[in-house]
Amino acid sequence: MPDPFHLLVIDDQTSDLLLIEDTLQADHPDVHLTLVQSGTDAWTHCRHGRCPDLILLDLHLPGQSGLDLLRDLKTDPATRRIPVVIYSTSAAPTDIKAAYAAHAAGFLTKPFQYTELQRVLTHLLDFWRGARTDAGQVDPLDSVAD
Repeated sequence: MPDPFHLLVIDDQTSDLLLIEDTLQADHPDVHLTLVQSGTDAWTHCRHGRCPDLILLDLHLPGQSGLDLLRDLKTDPATRRIPVVIYSTSAAPTDIKAAYAAHAAGFLTKPFQYTELQRVLTHLLDFWRGARTDAGQVDPLDSVAD
Protein backbone atom coordinates (compact mmCIF):
# COMPACT_ATOMS: atom_id res chain seq x y z
CA MET A 1 0.00 0.00 0.00
CA PRO A 2 1.51 3.38 -0.94
CA ASP A 3 2.23 6.03 1.65
CA PRO A 4 -0.59 8.55 2.16
CA PHE A 5 -0.39 11.59 -0.07
CA HIS A 6 1.62 14.23 1.79
CA LEU A 7 0.85 17.94 1.40
CA LEU A 8 3.16 20.56 2.88
CA VAL A 9 1.64 24.03 3.27
CA ILE A 10 3.94 26.99 3.91
CA ASP A 11 2.17 30.17 5.00
CA ASP A 12 2.87 32.70 7.73
CA GLN A 13 -0.85 33.47 8.17
CA THR A 14 -2.30 31.20 10.85
CA SER A 15 -5.86 31.85 9.62
CA ASP A 16 -4.98 30.59 6.13
CA LEU A 17 -3.31 27.48 7.56
CA LEU A 18 -6.34 26.75 9.74
CA LEU A 19 -8.72 27.16 6.80
CA ILE A 20 -6.69 24.70 4.73
CA GLU A 21 -6.47 22.29 7.65
CA ASP A 22 -10.23 22.42 8.26
CA THR A 23 -10.97 21.89 4.58
CA LEU A 24 -8.64 18.93 4.26
CA GLN A 25 -9.84 17.26 7.45
CA ALA A 26 -13.43 17.51 6.24
CA ASP A 27 -12.92 16.50 2.61
CA HIS A 28 -9.60 14.61 2.44
CA PRO A 29 -8.89 12.95 5.80
CA ASP A 30 -6.55 10.50 4.06
CA VAL A 31 -4.06 13.27 3.18
CA HIS A 32 -1.07 13.65 5.47
CA LEU A 33 -0.88 17.40 6.09
CA THR A 34 2.09 19.36 7.39
CA LEU A 35 1.69 23.07 8.14
CA VAL A 36 4.68 25.38 8.61
CA GLN A 37 5.03 29.15 8.77
CA SER A 38 8.47 29.81 7.27
CA GLY A 39 10.98 28.63 4.72
CA THR A 40 13.28 27.55 7.54
CA ASP A 41 10.56 25.32 8.98
CA ALA A 42 9.90 23.88 5.52
CA TRP A 43 13.58 22.98 5.03
CA THR A 44 13.71 21.42 8.49
CA HIS A 45 10.70 19.30 7.65
CA CYS A 46 12.10 18.21 4.27
CA ARG A 47 15.48 17.37 5.77
CA HIS A 48 14.19 15.49 8.82
CA GLY A 49 10.76 14.27 7.78
CA ARG A 50 9.31 12.62 4.72
CA CYS A 51 9.46 14.89 1.68
CA PRO A 52 5.96 15.91 0.61
CA ASP A 53 4.25 14.92 -2.62
CA LEU A 54 3.03 18.50 -3.15
CA ILE A 55 3.87 21.89 -1.66
CA LEU A 56 1.43 24.79 -1.39
CA LEU A 57 3.59 27.89 -0.90
CA ASP A 58 2.64 31.44 0.02
CA LEU A 59 4.58 34.01 -1.98
CA HIS A 60 4.98 36.50 0.87
CA LEU A 61 6.80 35.03 3.85
CA PRO A 62 8.88 36.67 6.56
CA GLY A 63 12.61 36.28 6.06
CA GLN A 64 13.07 34.26 2.89
CA SER A 65 10.38 35.04 0.32
CA GLY A 66 8.27 32.28 -1.16
CA LEU A 67 9.84 32.94 -4.55
CA ASP A 68 13.36 32.54 -3.15
CA LEU A 69 12.28 29.37 -1.35
CA LEU A 70 10.80 28.03 -4.59
CA ARG A 71 14.10 28.67 -6.41
CA ASP A 72 16.02 26.91 -3.64
CA LEU A 73 13.64 23.94 -3.67
CA LYS A 74 14.05 23.58 -7.43
CA THR A 75 17.85 23.60 -7.27
CA ASP A 76 18.17 21.08 -4.43
CA PRO A 77 18.34 17.46 -5.72
CA ALA A 78 16.26 16.21 -2.77
CA THR A 79 13.33 18.55 -3.44
CA ARG A 80 13.55 19.63 -7.07
CA ARG A 81 10.91 17.16 -8.33
CA ILE A 82 8.28 18.10 -5.75
CA PRO A 83 5.54 20.14 -7.45
CA VAL A 84 5.14 23.54 -5.83
CA VAL A 85 1.94 25.54 -6.27
CA ILE A 86 2.22 29.19 -5.31
CA TYR A 87 -0.75 30.86 -3.69
CA SER A 88 -0.73 34.53 -2.92
CA THR A 89 -2.78 37.65 -2.42
CA SER A 90 -0.83 39.08 -5.33
CA ALA A 91 -2.22 38.70 -8.83
CA ALA A 92 0.52 40.89 -10.31
CA PRO A 93 1.66 39.57 -13.70
CA THR A 94 5.29 40.02 -12.64
CA ASP A 95 4.78 37.74 -9.62
CA ILE A 96 2.99 35.12 -11.71
CA LYS A 97 5.67 35.18 -14.42
CA ALA A 98 8.46 35.00 -11.83
CA ALA A 99 6.82 32.01 -10.15
CA TYR A 100 6.49 30.08 -13.41
CA ALA A 101 10.03 31.06 -14.43
CA ALA A 102 11.19 29.48 -11.15
CA HIS A 103 9.32 26.25 -12.09
CA ALA A 104 6.12 26.66 -10.06
CA ALA A 105 3.56 23.99 -10.94
CA GLY A 106 0.72 26.48 -10.57
CA PHE A 107 -0.32 29.87 -9.24
CA LEU A 108 -3.48 30.53 -7.21
CA THR A 109 -4.76 33.85 -5.91
CA LYS A 110 -6.09 34.33 -2.37
CA PRO A 111 -8.40 34.90 -0.63
CA PHE A 112 -10.38 31.74 -0.84
CA GLN A 113 -13.92 31.25 0.30
CA TYR A 114 -14.41 27.88 1.98
CA THR A 115 -16.28 26.31 -0.95
CA GLU A 116 -13.76 27.63 -3.46
CA LEU A 117 -10.90 26.26 -1.35
CA GLN A 118 -12.65 22.87 -1.23
CA ARG A 119 -12.86 22.83 -5.03
CA VAL A 120 -9.26 24.00 -5.55
CA LEU A 121 -7.76 21.54 -3.06
CA THR A 122 -9.76 18.64 -4.48
CA HIS A 123 -8.59 19.50 -8.00
CA LEU A 124 -4.94 19.83 -6.92
CA LEU A 125 -4.97 16.61 -4.93
CA ASP A 126 -6.69 14.62 -7.66
CA PHE A 127 -4.25 15.89 -10.28
CA TRP A 128 -1.05 15.40 -8.28
CA ARG A 129 -2.11 12.04 -6.85
CA GLY A 130 -2.56 10.90 -10.43
CA ALA A 131 0.82 12.32 -11.40
CA ARG A 132 2.45 10.49 -8.51
CA THR A 133 1.14 7.16 -9.79
CA ASP A 134 1.82 7.75 -13.50
CA ALA A 135 4.73 5.46 -14.24
CA GLY A 136 5.63 7.15 -17.50
CA GLN A 137 5.56 10.73 -16.26
CA VAL A 138 8.29 12.93 -17.71
CA ASP A 139 9.86 15.37 -15.27
CA PRO A 140 10.32 18.81 -16.87
CA LEU A 141 13.18 19.49 -14.48
CA ASP A 142 15.27 16.65 -15.85
CA SER A 143 16.67 19.16 -18.32
CA VAL A 144 17.73 21.54 -15.52
CA ALA A 145 21.36 21.14 -14.55
CA ASP A 146 22.09 19.94 -11.01
